[in-house]
Amino acid sequence: MPHHRLKPQQVIARLEEEVEDDAILSVDVGNVTVWMARHFEMKQQDFIISSWLATMGCGLPGAISAKLNEPNRQAVAVCGDGGFTMVMQDL
Repeated sequence: MPHHRLKPQQVIARLEEEVEDDAILSVDVGNVTVWMARHFEMKQQDFIISSWLATMGCGLPGAISAKLNEPNRQAVAVCGDGGFTMVMQDL
């Protein structure tokens, strides 16, 4: 059986299909930032990033904060393995 690797572009394309047009996307710092910036086609979503301040791990708390602030909107954390590992124990 051949092995098919999942590519970041595939994940982002699926994410585009699933998020609502007015969703709030909280994007972590790292390679995931570049992948999202290059490949995610924005509609009316808000795109929250920490820029390049090396605040790895900000994606999940940013999405939680967004949901608390805007409870009627979909909030999505887009994290890589490193960023999520830095904050997963907080759950």
